[in-house]
Amino acid sequence: MAQTYWDPANLLQITDDDDSRGDIQCVGRARSAFDARCRWTVQEHERATARSLLTQLAARKPDAVTADELRRLAQCCLCQYHGRQQGDAVSRWTRVARRAVEQHDRLIATARSEQRLPTPEAEDVVSVKLELERALATAGARSAERVGALEADLREARDRLLSTEKGYVQLRALLGMAQQENGDLSRRATEAERQRDALKEQLEKAVGEAAANRDAESTQQSITRLETAVRDLEDERASLHEQLVAANDNAMSRQEEVDRLSKAVEGLEHDNASLQHELKAAKNELEHRQTVADRLSKAATDLQHDKLSLQEQLKAAFLRSEDKQNAVDRVSADVDSLRAEDGKLRIERQAVADKFDTQQTALDSLSNDIDSLRLENGKLRADRDAALNNLKSTTLERNAARDDASRLAAGLEESRTELEVERGRSAELHERTAALGRTVSTLEASVVACSLHGFGVWFGRQSRKLARRSRPRTVEDGGGAVPV
Repeated sequence: MAQTYWDPANLLQITDDDDSRGDIQCVGRARSAFDARCRWTVQEHERATARSLLTQLAARKPDAVTADELRRLAQCCLCQYHGRQQGDAVSRWTRVARRAVEQHDRLIATARSEQRLPTPEAEDVVSVKLELERALATAGARSAERVGALEADLREARDRLLSTEKGYVQLRALLGMAQQENGDLSRRATEAERQRDALKEQLEKAVGEAAANRDAESTQQSITRLETAVRDLEDERASLHEQLVAANDNAMSRQEEVDRLSKAVEGLEHDNASLQHELKAAKNELEHRQTVADRLSKAATDLQHDKLSLQEQLKAAFLRSEDKQNAVDRVSADVDSLRAEDGKLRIERQAVADKFDTQQTALDSLSNDIDSLRLENGKLRADRDAALNNLKSTTLERNAARDDASRLAAGLEESRTELEVERGRSAELHERTAALGRTVSTLEASVVACSLHGFGVWFGRQSRKLARRSRPRTVEDGGGAVPV
């Protein structure tokens, strides 16, 4: 807070200390009420402007107040009706300020004559010391606050860097798992292709065996189903191969993204190291400023001791006033150099803050890239799960086709056995038919020989009847004796 030399609000009778609301009453005079003060209060924005002007006036001595400042204050402290009394208010306040200055000068002269107050030179030195202490305290507080903020930002950046590194390690582990799963998928696809080829060979063998028995309709239907199952397996294998190729492409793209992120993390670590180095340099500079501030504080303490000695030896202070003025000039030069160094430090801190903002932006971009990679990795996992499910369904269908082929082979073997039995029976029937034909031919020749007499005719008829009866019976039951 700035040092105040007087209270213009009360001295000029602008505000009332008993008013708890803080209102400012119009300073105009009502002619109709025997020059009594106006009872209207000024508006809010004018009241705020008036209080700001009063604060500025209190920071300077009364003899430094100008007529223009009092005129601006009068504009804010008059209502609309008494705005014409601006000149009267300025004149009245000027007289009050002049009398206050005169009374203050008389009190100072009296005190000095009684050797109870220091000289004006000593007062100037003390005021410079107080201003210097306030400036140093403010600069130190701001520097400490800024360094604390920089340290907090650095800790936050370190935490984010650690979390980014953990996410990077997890991403590399997930990528390794995805590559391993892709290898498993490749092996499974190769195994499925090998089983498909074996099943195809079995199917070709079954087709070759079934060619010898084309009248087995059920066998042909089973073969057709097997061919359909094989085609389905080939289509499924093709789709699985496409999914495997897509998974490999995604894995390669993830690998490239991981490499890019690793390079970005390395650059971020390098920038973080340089930022820590700059922060360390800023801390060293701040310590140097603190050392300078301690020296100045010690100088201020010495000035305080000089003030006490001046109060005790007033006459010697008059003789050494020129030396004190030189000391004040040196202190002013030190203050100016300190202010210049403080300006440089502010510029360096602003540069450090800009670098922190840049690093923060890079960390946010890296976090967004990691989130997108996590989403894509989730999609890759979903694709892998779908490929595994398809592979499981393909395995189940392959097992079902294998079971159908086993059943078909057993049925084919049984049909082949029955076919061999039927072939044997057919050959036996052909032999018996040939024997019966030869027997009939012999009987017919005997009938022709006996037809010369009646008994032979009768016997021939009976023989033909017997032959006609025995021939169809022999063909149906596959055997039997023929009477001669």
